[in-house]
Amino acid sequence: MKNNFNRENLINSISDGSVNTNEIESILQEMPDSDFENFNDKIAPIETNENKWHENYFLEQLSTLNRREFSKKRAEHILKVKKYLQDNNIEGFRIDDTVSENISNERGVVGKRIIEDNLEENNEDFLLDSDNLLSKYIPANDLEQAIQQKYYQEIQLILDSNLNNYRMLITDIVKNILYVYKTLPEAFEGYKVDEITPAIQEIQEEWDTDYFYLQQSYLNHNFSMERLMHLINVREYFAQQGVEGFEQIKVQPTPQTQANPKSKIKPHPNHTSSNSAHRNNSDSDRSCSNNRQSSQRKQEDGFIKTAMKIGGAVLEHIRALIAKLR
Repeated sequence: MKNNFNRENLINSISDGSVNTNEIESILQEMPDSDFENFNDKIAPIETNENKWHENYFLEQLSTLNRREFSKKRAEHILKVKKYLQDNNIEGFRIDDTVSENISNERGVVGKRIIEDNLEENNEDFLLDSDNLLSKYIPANDLEQAIQQKYYQEIQLILDSNLNNYRMLITDIVKNILYVYKTLPEAFEGYKVDEITPAIQEIQEEWDTDYFYLQQSYLNHNFSMERLMHLINVREYFAQQGVEGFEQIKVQPTPQTQANPKSKIKPHPNHTSSNSAHRNNSDSDRSCSNNRQSSQRKQEDGFIKTAMKIGGAVLEHIRALIAKLR
């Protein structure tokens, strides 16, 4: 049988922590060498010390494989890291045997849990149920009002300012972004590179505070999901490195209160309806609901796909949020 396991499918299957590495390793060896680039250790050095193999390292290497250097040696190394994390039962890396069975059924065809063909197939591991994920989420009043008024500049300003609020956890920033993307996706632009907005730099060794603030200025010219997520990764990297001014400020949790309590709807005293009208309204409601669900699924898939491309802390926190829903 012809092996149609391509680059995108390989990366997506590696990124799925529940997929056993054995099947992926055998499929990787069947892929022709012409599909791969030459390995370059200078781009992102490989860590041989297993004690330093953690989820962040795995995600960083995966991002390098996806965006900068698609080499077989790096892919093989990432699979070793993944197996190490699975063997140690790390959260997000627990094997689901049914996924490996799906892969085994047809070599090169990824099963239900792998993103394939631009995420058109079901993917239980990376399937984002934004309704459940945001079920307890309450947007700030200013953000909610800006969304309702479709005031794009204000929305972008709020999300940008979140990056400089070190009392906010990365998870909360991600939820804000997801909420905006779900309710008003046109607030984001497509990622572009030109004279005014240079490309994102992925080599961490070249990140400094000037780079962070410069990227924020580029975000003002090209408010794309990619640039926003990248800045979150840079901020988190600086926080972990203990860079002055980027330390996470711990705050005591306070009971969450309803930001915009909804008024109870009083029944109209003269409310009447015929069965025929009710049926017509039900049919119309179902049609509208199906359209909304289809649109929402595309938005959620786009959100996840962007996060997977960017990788790093953003993807890590999204995976953690999804894991909590299981």
